[in-house]
Amino acid sequence: MKTTDGKTGVIVPVYKTEKYIAECIESILAQTYKNFRLILVDDGSPDKAGIICDEYAQKDDRITVIHQENAGVTRARANGVAAADDCKFITFVDSDDTVTPDALSILHDAMNEDCDIVITPINKYLIKKKTSISNREYRTILVEGESQLNVLFGKLFRKHLFNGETFDIPREIVVGEDIITNIRLAFNTERYIAIAKKEIYNYLMRSDSAWHSFHKTLQYRHNFHLLEIGTIKQQITDKNEFTEYLQGTIRSRVKFYLSIYRREFFTKEVQNTDFYKTLVADIKKTGFRLRPSAKVLLYQHNPIKRAPVVMLRNILKLLKI
Repeated sequence: MKTTDGKTGVIVPVYKTEKYIAECIESILAQTYKNFRLILVDDGSPDKAGIICDEYAQKDDRITVIHQENAGVTRARANGVAAADDCKFITFVDSDDTVTPDALSILHDAMNEDCDIVITPINKYLIKKKTSISNREYRTILVEGESQLNVLFGKLFRKHLFNGETFDIPREIVVGEDIITNIRLAFNTERYIAIAKKEIYNYLMRSDSAWHSFHKTLQYRHNFHLLEIGTIKQQITDKNEFTEYLQGTIRSRVKFYLSIYRREFFTKEVQNTDFYKTLVADIKKTGFRLRPSAKVLLYQHNPIKRAPVVMLRNILKLLKI
């Protein structure tokens, strides 16, 4: 057995997915890599999903089912990881998705003694055809929030990366909690990040999912930023490196602003929000400037083909560029 082999805890939070959970479980049980435990965490699901989990557990001793009062996906993942006490590695699967039969094998083939995290090309997202990236580059990708690598699924983590703070996320953060978790795990390793070059995850786009149904406001994004930057501050003492990550959050916040206010003019109401005040303060503090090509990108993000010049002017006014 390779030293990078070991029992893997497959953590599946379960909530209101009775239509999908059986197919999800079947895809995991069909793995070619056999040394795993499947830990299903029923987060107080009001449908029959929890019952279906119990029925599978009665038939397969690799399955552990945890039933908890509804506490959210973050707490479900935390309890799943805690239950994986005999596991060396952790991976996550959402209960309405499936994985390919060779998913765990592919992840373990990419893992080696010099890394703690393996990522995969989610939905054809590739990182310049590399087989690895530095932890600093990976952290920057996560902080800037511009890729599909912010999700927890489709990855393999060494279990020692998880600690008491990994899942310490307020319940009201119901969208983007996986970004915070990923950032914390990324800052818990100084090793490079390995990239498996094959897709392993089948993601189901659901219109009723939290991501699609939740309306994110400027205040919500501001609260998320405070949690995100607080996480980074705890880990980084180098001023220049911290500034680099802070500028990454600026890019992410700018894109968020454009995504919800791209049809509206700049207003004093926006100017008085905590989101705006913090964003402008961070821009001034870091000397942040967008390249000309980024300004063009901002314009192209506007869905109105012939956007009024005043709209672009007001956007640039917001960004102080």
